Parts: sequence; structure tokens; C-alpha cells
Amino acid sequence: MGTIEGGCLSFIFIRIECIEDILVWRKDLADTINAVNAKIGMTDKFWEYRSFKEQGLDIIPQIHLGEKASAMERAGIRTIRGDINRDIIARNAIIDAARAAYERAKEELAEVMAIPATVVKAFKSEIIDVIRKVAERNNSRLSLPIVKGKFIGAVSDRASLQDKAKMEAYVQSKGWTTFDEVQAERKATQAEYEKLGKSRGDMSARMDYLEKLLGFHEQYEPYQKVNAEYWKLKKAEEKNGKPLGFFKKSQAEEYKRKHQTELNTYKIYRDTLKSMIVEPDKKINPKAWTKELDGLKESYRKTERPLSDAIVDLAKMEVLNHNKHDLERMLQNERSERNRTHTRNRDQIL
Repeated sequence: MGTIEGGCLSFIFIRIECIEDILVWRKDLADTINAVNAKIGMTDKFWEYRSFKEQGLDIIPQIHLGEKASAMERAGIRTIRGDINRDIIARNAIIDAARAAYERAKEELAEVMAIPATVVKAFKSEIIDVIRKVAERNNSRLSLPIVKGKFIGAVSDRASLQDKAKMEAYVQSKGWTTFDEVQAERKATQAEYEKLGKSRGDMSARMDYLEKLLGFHEQYEPYQKVNAEYWKLKKAEEKNGKPLGFFKKSQAEEYKRKHQTELNTYKIYRDTLKSMIVEPDKKINPKAWTKELDGLKESYRKTERPLSDAIVDLAKMEVLNHNKHDLERMLQNERSERNRTHTRNRDQIL
């Protein structure tokens, strides 16, 4: 029995050492590739050996497509694996927005903390009254719902949502005095959030479409050049006659014979690319696609801040509304306890 246990332990230690070796090998490989890329000027190609988790990133890694699925996706054919990665990209966009919301929250905190305490104290609001009453009963903090709301869950620094002083200053900065005002702004902010979400979704879909066209065009371009060279020779001969003499072969026909496979492949790629284009004219225009894609990326980037602001505001409004209902529950419990105490005291007297 002792021998078996010792063998098991040795196996475990070997496995652990192998894992550590693999991590070292991964790091050495990434460092070597990055060093070579730096020498040849490919500074934009950086290899990272650590996992997202090890880097402290909460984004979701995409799955490997594989050769067949990659080819189908490039041809504009949706695959299950491609759909999974598109879903992951959409989820990561929300995570990125939440991260931006956290950074915005920190900036906002610095602004509201600069408001003098005396000003906040003098501001009369039923919302601030709720904040203070809940804080008195909850260790000087606001409460969060057990099941986090859609927007509360998107804010990583949830401790700031429970901070009494920060939330009072936030209400002060908004100028709210009643929960009716909160509900009205929540409705408007929710509509703006949904509008931004739809706009970003439309832009994301269009960018995905353009990137697929450009990616497939990159594969198509070499064959297009071969076809262009063939027609250049053919038109020159049609214009100038047979410059090589009657008994010599045509340059265009000789070129065609040597590049028949590429010319056939050109036709297949051209037809496939045109089938991917949704515009009625089916025009292959990579310059226009690139220009539109760059414009969409810039527009998409500009929506990040408004989206993060909307997430932060909606999260804070979720917290305020939850605490309003939570205070009602606390007060009801306190009334019930007082009634029970009064009943006990009365029974003892009798």
C-alpha cells in the first residue's frame, strides 16, 4: 500500500512540474516571437502567453474555428462555431462597456466628492432620506439585491454603489427630490441605452460583413491580378496584331496555358465574392469597403462613452429603487416587532 501511495504522489509531482515547464516554455516561445517581430518592425503583432484570467481580464476567449469552418465563414456561410464566436464577441462588447463604465464611475466619484458636505446636507430630497435611513439600519451602507439587476451586474465596482456618501452626492448632482423624477429619468435613459445598443448592434453586423468581404477579397486579389495580366496581353495583341510572327504562339495564349488553374480559380473566387455582396450592384470595391469600415469603427468607438454613462446611471437607479423597497420592508418588520413586543408586555402585565 505504501508503495502505491508513494507512486501516486510521485506521479502528481511530475504532473505539477510538467505544468510549470509548459508555462515556462510558453513564455519563452512568446518572448522569442516578440523579439523577432520587433527586429523586423512588426510591433503591432504582440504574442501573449498568459490566459485572459492570468492577465486579470474578464473577457471570454473565442473558440477555435478550424480549417473547414474558417473557409466557410470566409465564403459568407455561417457556421455553428462562427455563431458561438459572434455571441462571444457580443458578450465581450458588454464587458468592455462595463469596464468603461467603471472608469467613468471613478471619474464621476472625483467630481461628486468635490461637492461640499454642507451643500449635500442642505439638499432636501426623499431619495436622500431613504439613503440615510437604509444606511442607519445597514452598517452605513446601501443594500444590493440578492439577484443583481441587469445594470448592477455590469458594474465591477459594486462597492461604490453601496457607499452612502457617494450615492447622496450622485442624487445631489442630478437634482432629484422625488422617486417619480428617478423613474422618469430611468425610462429616458433606458430608451437611450436601447437605442445605443441597437445602433452598436447594427454597426457591429455591418463591420463584420465588411471585414468578411475584405478578408475574402485578400484571397481573391492574387487571382485577379493574373486575370488582369492575361487580358492586358490579349488586348495588346488585338490592338497591334500578332507581333511575334505568323508561326509563333500568341503571348496571351501562352500565358493562359501556364496560368489556366489560376484563371479558373479567379472565376470561382469572383463569383463567390459577388454572391457575398448584399448591395444590388454587386460591385467589388475594396477601397469603398475599407473607407466605410474605418468610419464605422470610429462611430462605434464614439458610442462607448455614452453607453458606459447610461450603464452607470441605470445601475445607480436600480440601487436607489431597490433600497426604497428594502426600506419599506425594514420599516414593516420594525412595526411588526414593536407590535409583538407590545403584545408580550401586555400579556405579562395581565
